[in-house]
Amino acid sequence: MEQPQPQSQAVAKRAAGPLDTIRSHLESPRFLEQVKMAMPAGEDGRRLVRGAITAMQKKPELAQCEQASIFTSLLTCAQLGLILDGREAHLVKYGPECVLIPDYKGIVRLVMQSGSVEHVHADIVCDADEFEFDMGEVKVHRINLRAPRGTPYAVYALARFRGGGTKAEVLSVEEVERIRARSRNRDAGPWVKDWAEMAKKTAFKRLAKWLPLQSAAREALDATIIEEDPDETAPPVTEPPKPTLRARRAPPTVETTVTEVPAPESPQPQAATAPEPASEPTPASAPPPRVPRGRKPAAAPPTPAEPPPHPVAAWAAEHNITLPQFIAAAIEYGALMPEEGERIAKWDDIPAETVEWWHPSQAALLAAFANDESGT
Repeated sequence: MEQPQPQSQAVAKRAAGPLDTIRSHLESPRFLEQVKMAMPAGEDGRRLVRGAITAMQKKPELAQCEQASIFTSLLTCAQLGLILDGREAHLVKYGPECVLIPDYKGIVRLVMQSGSVEHVHADIVCDADEFEFDMGEVKVHRINLRAPRGTPYAVYALARFRGGGTKAEVLSVEEVERIRARSRNRDAGPWVKDWAEMAKKTAFKRLAKWLPLQSAAREALDATIIEEDPDETAPPVTEPPKPTLRARRAPPTVETTVTEVPAPESPQPQAATAPEPASEPTPASAPPPRVPRGRKPAAAPPTPAEPPPHPVAAWAAEHNITLPQFIAAAIEYGALMPEEGERIAKWDDIPAETVEWWHPSQAALLAAFANDESGT
């Protein structure tokens, strides 16, 4: 006769759910070893696992995600060296998937880890502030702390590169509100409790798209777009998305079919116009017209002037940087897809969007090339 189970064991067995299953896997020695291998040297994966379990306890819907996506998100977080505490990074449920989202402090850490950025700053601009922004550069921002600052009207984020130069991104309050309107949490959470921090995070995320980040950091940053896009039909992100510095435009399609347009039932009368003189029809059997002899051939068009050199080519020649070196750097920093790099045979083949990325990144790229040459 089968012995009845103790009541405590039966209750525990019935209470076991998705969180218990995931927790047992996360705390297993095998997974902890994988996390440790992905993290920077000297880091322990137990803190990351505890943060993930706490997040799923606060948001039980995370435990309903596909387990593979949960494990992938945690390994990505470990690889980037981020803390899963809601300030550097957090997890969200997107369809059936669990996705890692870097927060404001996490994005700052990713930018600083690139080694090319020396300093970052973000702030709100109010009516009483002295603020000057010209040609993509914040010239002045002075705040009088002895008087009320007034109503915010803009927000900005800037980065200063180690090799010199800065890059800034400025958004008006109206632009920030339009981005907020696309967020799923626009009427709750940080957007209501701490608008200023969310506005600075928005500006900094825009700025980070132009900074020379490592590929893994670029992929994690691109994943943050799902919090700004309420489209539930978008494909879930099982793995971190590929670097997408720009949106690709499909080539225009040309319709080859001709459709007949029916004549209107009641055509409007048209103003009388003078008839053009009709040319006499050429009989079908008439020979082709002869070309008069002695006529000089038309003069050849003037040879066009050679176009100016490609801006990146001129810059690269000045600093002894080859085309393969530039392509490799653009791919590493997410400004160029690998398959695009394979199709580039000359400087003129570089896409315009990659040139746009290159303009504010020159100093950072030179610093990176110098580090490569020195072996550091």
